[in-house]
Amino acid sequence: MRIDLDKYDLLSFDIFDTLLLRALANPIDLFSIVWEQAIKEDINLTDISPMEFMKLRVEMERRARNKAVKREVNLDEIYNEIPNYIVKNIEQLKRLEVEAEKEYCYQNFDIYNLVQEAKNAGKIVILLSDMYLSSRQITAILAHNQIEVSLFDAIIVSNERLCSKQNGELYQKLLLR
Repeated sequence: MRIDLDKYDLLSFDIFDTLLLRALANPIDLFSIVWEQAIKEDINLTDISPMEFMKLRVEMERRARNKAVKREVNLDEIYNEIPNYIVKNIEQLKRLEVEAEKEYCYQNFDIYNLVQEAKNAGKIVILLSDMYLSSRQITAILAHNQIEVSLFDAIIVSNERLCSKQNGELYQKLLLR
């Protein structure tokens, strides 16, 4: 990938499906993997299938988004929607989701090389994402995938800034960072 970096002072990159790719046909497939692990760790309270949990997890996120209106939700808000008869420990289930992201994401080498070139050229490099994971969780996922987090001048995540890219507000936060 060749980009004339001299034209830019600042470069921003999305995280998922840009800097990180997922080894899954569909991102929501991750949720069935999370439930399979929940069964292995015996934290499930009900006997639903991984596919049923995937559908439930998608519905939990939809409900959380409907309550949030015009802003990105976070993982806590999503899991607050889970019925209490599904799992013994919500914190463990959230941990399993982040761990699954670590395992099923992998570095997009072309983008990561561009990030390194930009930093070597003295450019400001920002990660900017509409995402329900926190910057702390994302940092752990990046580090697990051998991405040097110190290359980034900031990680700006929509749920922490209470806005989104969709309406342009997150880009304003980027410019004001």
